[in-house]
Amino acid sequence: SIPSLKIKTWDAVPVVAPTNVGGYGGKDGELVITWTPVQPQYFYGKKFGYVVAFKPHDDVDWWYETISDPETRRYVHRDASFRVKSNDFQVREFQVKVKTFNSKGDGPYSLSTTIYYPRDVPSESPTDVYSRPVSSHEALVWWIPVMDTGTGLQQYIDGYQVKYWRKYDDTEPGANRIFVPASMNQTRLENMLPDSHYLIEVRAYNGAGVGPPSEHCEMFTKRAPPSVAPQMWRYISYSGKWLYVWWHHIPYDWFGNESFPLYYKVMFRKTGYITGPIYMTGWHFIDFPMPQVGDYELEVRGRYEGGDGPIRKIRLQGKASFLRPTLSLATMLLLALCIVGLGI
Repeated sequence: SIPSLKIKTWDAVPVVAPTNVGGYGGKDGELVITWTPVQPQYFYGKKFGYVVAFKPHDDVDWWYETISDPETRRYVHRDASFRVKSNDFQVREFQVKVKTFNSKGDGPYSLSTTIYYPRDVPSESPTDVYSRPVSSHEALVWWIPVMDTGTGLQQYIDGYQVKYWRKYDDTEPGANRIFVPASMNQTRLENMLPDSHYLIEVRAYNGAGVGPPSEHCEMFTKRAPPSVAPQMWRYISYSGKWLYVWWHHIPYDWFGNESFPLYYKVMFRKTGYITGPIYMTGWHFIDFPMPQVGDYELEVRGRYEGGDGPIRKIRLQGKASFLRPTLSLATMLLLALCIVGLGI
């Protein structure tokens, strides 16, 4: 039959509050309040918006601001009285909460959160910055965090800025930057170039800006893996119960620009699947029970100091899918003589 008429439910008061309410004190009397907006399916009515409430920690009365844009995720309040005088060494605390509203009424407030208006940028720099290359494109860096900036409040530090650039080939203004929350003292550096000399710098920051830099940490990324995948062969046992796979070792050039080989990674998976069992071996051959039914893929790649090398892939069918004749004894002997002749 033809469909019935569509019915739209009536508007109602919102029941979901914004999440991740936070913020920081900016420059020149700015108080920045942030939150995660509510999803449209929870608006529950027209004219949806937010009410931002905040007050100094010791005050009784709240200040309220209404925001009519439902996609807004921050509000900046400017007040000249927030500006810190030269003889004021205190970090001010503010209580902040946010609620929703629509044409039917107000929703619930979020949990109250404490944010801080700093007197100045952090005055201390992180110490003992160390780094370790993970591959030709990644590295780990860690440091001793800033525990005291002259106020005794750990919350005065909002996080850390990590900069890294090549010492002789890049300029510091164009360096890569990563921002890490204050609760962490390590991070992973990515998108680095292989076999390169890098400088790493860490600074603490808050809403007023970034503090002084740490001492530069110097590090060399690893050389890149070879661009050639192992050449691979396979052999199925006469009984069809075992699959033997072997490949050539990729020669290592001690005076070249490729990283040192560590081992081989072999993955055996069914066709159409993303992953399967992964085997690691230092030899250049492997054997395992022959699958009975289905199509499979076997991948071999080298693992080097600089990361994984390119993949060599072969396809094979399960034992029941093969159209035999099987190998004769003479063919097996001929194949063995070929292998010996190749020096495998």
